[in-house]
Amino acid sequence: MKTISTATTHIRAIYLLLISGIITICACIGHKYPQQLIVADSLCNVNPDSAISLLRNIAKYIETSPEDARMYYRLLCIQAKDKAERMKAKEEKENITELVDYYEHRGDRNLLPTIYYYAGRIYAETQNAPQALDYFQKANDALKQGEDTDLRSRIYSQMGYLFHYQEVYDEALKMFTAAYQCNKATNDTIAMIYDLRDISTEYESKDNHDKAFEYLKKAYCMAKQYNDKYMIANIEHYTASLYRITNKPDSAMMYAKQSFKIILLSDSSSAYSLMADIYKQKGNKDSLLYYCKQIEHIGNVYAKKIAYTNLTETYLDSKEYN
Repeated sequence: MKTISTATTHIRAIYLLLISGIITICACIGHKYPQQLIVADSLCNVNPDSAISLLRNIAKYIETSPEDARMYYRLLCIQAKDKAERMKAKEEKENITELVDYYEHRGDRNLLPTIYYYAGRIYAETQNAPQALDYFQKANDALKQGEDTDLRSRIYSQMGYLFHYQEVYDEALKMFTAAYQCNKATNDTIAMIYDLRDISTEYESKDNHDKAFEYLKKAYCMAKQYNDKYMIANIEHYTASLYRITNKPDSAMMYAKQSFKIILLSDSSSAYSLMADIYKQKGNKDSLLYYCKQIEHIGNVYAKKIAYTNLTETYLDSKEYN
C-alpha cells in the first residue's frame, strides 16, 4: 500500500474544510447567519486557533446581531476553544445550560446534536460522568440515521472514555468499536488509528493481552502507512506500556526508546513515567532514580505521585530513611 504524501494530506484537509462549510450552510437553511460565522464554523475542525481569532474580532459586531446569530456565535466559541484545547469547562457551564434551553425550545434544531455534544464535553471535563453520558446519548439520539458521521464517532469516543474511567470496560469497548466503524465508513485514517489504540486499551483493561496486542499492531501498521511521526510514536509508547504490563521489559524498552524523543515533546510526564516503570521492572535502581528525579521537576501531579512512591520504596529498601 502506498504511503500517503504530505501533499495528499493537505488536499484532504482542504477537502474537509470545504465539506464542513457545506454541511454548515445546509444545516442553517432558514437561518440567515453572518458569513463570518459560517467561515468560523468551517475553521473550527481544521484550524481552531484561527477560528478563535476570527470570533474574537467579530465579537462587537455580533452584539447587535439577531438572537439566533448571537447564540450560534456562543456555540462556535465553545467549539473552537474545545478543539484548540483551551476550553475552561467550569466557566462554560452556565453558558451551555442557556444554549441547551434555547436550542431545545426555539433555536435551529439542526444544531441541537452539536449543542448536546458540547454539553457532554463540558460536564465530562467537570467530572460529572452521569450528566455527561446523558448529554452524549441525547446528542446521538438527536442525529438522524446516516447524518454527520464525524459527530457520531466523536460522541461514541467520548462515551467510551467516560465508561473507561468508570471501569465499565465492556461498555467502553462497545463505544470505541462503534466509533471505529463510523470512521471506517468515512475513511478517516487518523481517527481509525486512535480508535484501534483505544480498543486495545480496553482489551488490556480486561486482561485480554493477546487482543490488546492485535489491535495495537493494526494501529501501528496504519500509522506507518500514514507516515506521521507523532502518531507512530504514540502507538509505540502504548506498545511499550503493554509489554511492560506483560512483564517483557526488554521489548518494552525497545519501543519506549523509539518513541521517547517525540512523546517527550508533547507529554514528558508520560514518557518519563514509562521509562521509570521499565527500569524498575528491570531492577535498574540508578536509572529508576534518574527518571523519578526528572518527574519530580517537570512531571504533572499524577506522575509525581507515582514517582514519589517509587522513590520512597527505593530509599526504604536501601535503608536511607532520611
